[in-house]
Amino acid sequence: MSTLQSVLQAVLVTFILGIYGCLEADPFADDSAADTGERTPTPAPDNTPNDRPEVQPPADLIDPCQGLGTPNLYADSETDLVVGCTNGIGLWHSTDAGDSFIGAHPSGALYVFDIARTQAGEMLVCGHDYDADGVLLYSGQPGEDWKALLSYGNNASDLGTAYLSNCGAVAAGSDGQLVVSSLTTGDITWSEDGGTTWSKELRHWEDDNLDPDGYAFHYLFHLLGEDGIIYGAGGQITEPPMFFQPSDHAHASWWTLHSVPIDPTVQGEVWALATPDNGATWLAGGRDHSPIRRASGFFYRSVDGGDSWTALPLPESIDIVRAVAFADDALHGVAVGHRYPSIHGGFALVTEDGGASWVELGDDLPLLEAATVSGDTYWLAGDAYLSRGRF
Repeated sequence: MSTLQSVLQAVLVTFILGIYGCLEADPFADDSAADTGERTPTPAPDNTPNDRPEVQPPADLIDPCQGLGTPNLYADSETDLVVGCTNGIGLWHSTDAGDSFIGAHPSGALYVFDIARTQAGEMLVCGHDYDADGVLLYSGQPGEDWKALLSYGNNASDLGTAYLSNCGAVAAGSDGQLVVSSLTTGDITWSEDGGTTWSKELRHWEDDNLDPDGYAFHYLFHLLGEDGIIYGAGGQITEPPMFFQPSDHAHASWWTLHSVPIDPTVQGEVWALATPDNGATWLAGGRDHSPIRRASGFFYRSVDGGDSWTALPLPESIDIVRAVAFADDALHGVAVGHRYPSIHGGFALVTEDGGASWVELGDDLPLLEAATVSGDTYWLAGDAYLSRGRF
């Protein structure tokens, strides 16, 4: 996924508008009513191949979120792109790789914080719809009918509700299993019947809480469903960044997660999480909050399902890794984020070996918050910014 996942993010991150840049080799690579009419941008400038011809630098696209807030991106193919707006301007769909968009949901006040798909292919749109009495989660297909699955309310009197002010992340397991995490608290709710009924919101979903004297509390910034299994990532600002994997505790349920500290020497949260190969390999990025007045981004890779992690080298200017995404070939991927200081804009890294090594794109990129990849095409997004490039 993806962005605007917690109030902490709103405090820690500021957005500025930048310009796109060109590719540059780097030696670190070693090891409001929604308009449903069509929107067409002015033609993007031609991409000129550079010294790494297999990767084209990103070219500007129209921003269907109208320059407000950060788009969430989800690509089903090299031409089929869905953009969710975190500013209440709704959900948008492109069938021409982002050259134009049409409204994908009728709401005029839909805030979108995460987009996923079930194993059956239904799209899940997670956020808050203020036009529909507090719906937090929809399922459906872009431009077609949408079904409200979860709303804000009292679960004791309505099993289709939970006291979550916003849906921050969503993941689908197997056989109708769904998990939703709050945008602003550490609570989750879950469904075992495809979203017809939900549990009461719960904060103590980590398996440490199953022990008599155990206790754990973390925020879930990411939820991912891989081959019917639920994973996550997040943390606390004063603790190590955490990866969450299925628990093998004797009293665990399918939604119970086991926390793995990615690096005990770092304090911060995981803001970026992705797997190129359905959970065997993981990439996690974020920011170490211990240092002050200098760049302190981190990027880690696990090749054993998240049990252990190795730090990847980053250019000294990278302050936070905000998103990472992979193509279906398990090789090509892109990671984005911010530089320090923020006046220097953002960055994008690309990989062609499943995340083992990364090469940096050009310096002149804005602060970036989101990315998605399909086939040979990647998309990058930030505040008032959307672009497309190719491997």
